[in-house]
Amino acid sequence: MTARETAPPTISIVTSLFNQLDRTKVFLDSLEETLGELPCEVILVDDASTDDTPEFLEEINRSWRVLTNSKNRGFAFSNNLGAKTAQSEVIAFLNNDLILRPGWLQPMLDCLQAGEKVGCVGNVQLDASSGKVDHAGIYFESDGSVRHARKGCRYPPSNSNFPVRAVTGACFIMYRELFIAEGGFDEGFVNGFEDIDLCLRLAEKGYQHFVSGSSCVLHHVGSARGRNPSNDSNERRFRDKWGSERLFRPEEWAKAYLSRFAGRPWRFHPTKALKAIFCLARLV
Repeated sequence: MTARETAPPTISIVTSLFNQLDRTKVFLDSLEETLGELPCEVILVDDASTDDTPEFLEEINRSWRVLTNSKNRGFAFSNNLGAKTAQSEVIAFLNNDLILRPGWLQPMLDCLQAGEKVGCVGNVQLDASSGKVDHAGIYFESDGSVRHARKGCRYPPSNSNFPVRAVTGACFIMYRELFIAEGGFDEGFVNGFEDIDLCLRLAEKGYQHFVSGSSCVLHHVGSARGRNPSNDSNERRFRDKWGSERLFRPEEWAKAYLSRFAGRPWRFHPTKALKAIFCLARLV
């Protein structure tokens, strides 16, 4: 990728790095291969990596901007830092454990630009190990638990854009001005729930989020950072903040639940399946 001095960047790519150098290299190669000639800037935030990532970033001969945290600050802080220095109108947050496919970006840009109150635009993410769907939007169980739509399905959803409650922070785009105005990611969360919290805050202000079904990437699921130590405290903080009664929408849950297991009927929980069918029947 060469520097493009004549055109302002169409999009700013922000990626927080913490170790996983081998996957970072694969991700950056796929990024370079799929961006083509689109004017863009790439901002890499090294979150105090302890492997060979710092040395690698010193040696890369590309027009990418590198920011460095003096100590490990987490996903929210690092991405907020990258966003503050971004120069373009649109910003993309990408994990370094993605493998990007050709054509992943333009459908997301088209979706973002299709309406005045579009918030975050995510995409379909396939588990890099199994090839099955890992993410096609987010919905909530009755107790407020987070679920990824279509997770485990063999075939991705249609290639149209469809509204969702939230998208994962592994890969999504939005307008930088809106992100900054909203205060960015809540740094009270530690490597979890920052993305969903942002989507819910924007939704309260009338913004709608979408998944672009025409955009599909591979994701090494669960490999980013050391999430496990903070999972419980993140979830408690999230539920205390939002409350299950605000998160759960029966019709949304019913459609998502039935769609998720439609091709795998043996995975249905009988009680939940009946509840979902009765819920949708009331709408007819």
